[in-house]
Amino acid sequence: ENLISSIYMSPALQRKHNEELQHTYRQVEQEVVDYELYMADDAEIVFVAYGIVARICHSAVHALREQGIKASLLRPKTVFPFPKNVVEDFAKRRIPLAVVELSSGQMADDVSLAANGNVEVFRYLTMGGETPTVAELVASVQRDMATLGSRRSS
Repeated sequence: ENLISSIYMSPALQRKHNEELQHTYRQVEQEVVDYELYMADDAEIVFVAYGIVARICHSAVHALREQGIKASLLRPKTVFPFPKNVVEDFAKRRIPLAVVELSSGQMADDVSLAANGNVEVFRYLTMGGETPTVAELVASVQRDMATLGSRRSS
């Protein structure tokens, strides 16, 4: 019998256990997911960031708004479960997402999955202990928004 199991030796018991876990995950998604939205009512682009880079993005939102780009911030307080419904809503409204992470893009993958190809997901990733500056984020958003604008007008 081809059975890979670390808990139950019976396929029927393993299946039942997995179904119960899936039910628990769905329930947790409804009850535990937590996030903060900042200046999102009129967003033209949304930073998605957590931790220290969320604070940098918060400042970048203000800098971009001073330049006429209506930036906003989605700061997940939980990454599991991930606030995918919020990302899905932005994606359905075709609002680009800019994921800022001090990693190789694990959350960016979650954002891309939730966006489901409906909108551009920009990845501003840094590793090695360096953090992006507000000026770098502003320049990246300006560049990417200009690229999007030229694509949309052609």
